[in-house]
Amino acid sequence: MTFLNTLRLLTFGTSLGFSVIILGLCANILSLTLNLNNRYFVFSAFGLAIGILTVLFLLPMLVIDLTRKGPMTSWIVVELPVLSVLWVLWLAVAADAVSDVVASDLFSGSCDYLNSKVNTVCNSYKAIEAFGFLTWLILMAYTIVLLVFACISQSRGNKAVWTSSVRDTDFLAYPNGKAAPSMNQYTGGSGAAMPMPPQGHAYPPNGQQMPVYQNTPTPPQGMPYGGQVTYPQA
Repeated sequence: MTFLNTLRLLTFGTSLGFSVIILGLCANILSLTLNLNNRYFVFSAFGLAIGILTVLFLLPMLVIDLTRKGPMTSWIVVELPVLSVLWVLWLAVAADAVSDVVASDLFSGSCDYLNSKVNTVCNSYKAIEAFGFLTWLILMAYTIVLLVFACISQSRGNKAVWTSSVRDTDFLAYPNGKAAPSMNQYTGGSGAAMPMPPQGHAYPPNGQQMPVYQNTPTPPQGMPYGGQVTYPQA
């Protein structure tokens, strides 16, 4: 199991847990406010809808990926837009909760009202605000990390990364067994690669001019390089 797949499981699991919590809190606020004065906070209805939407998207994506290999619902090109839409919606839920309460001038302090139902709504609102921002941050962070790793994989020649699942993809590997560029080669002071010298010769120290070997004939059979052989000048 790769690091990114582990991060994906943690992100999906945590987001689903927070979504279920917010879904229950929003449903409770809707019930209480409708019974109190036949009105409701917009953020509670909005949070309820986004909580249901998150469960409907993330739960099937997670379960199908665990039971099947490489389903379309787990493709990176599908995950990225779905998660991007979800974190934007969760940011909107948290921001809407803050704006609704500020506009109505409620719950600005501690939840110590005489009415127990109002206290419940106050505590539920603060929990929705906190879990909404946390869900937004978790989904947004994972989406950015996944996008960066997918771009790295494509830059290394893996053109099929967008239609692969996170579980089946090695984002840092080179495709078709191609090795990474090696630094074990002769380089000059400027970093440019230089050809291998003839057998028995070595490069001069840094700062000296490299000898140029041109039109050097093959030595007589049985005589290795490095001996006292004088070659005719070209």
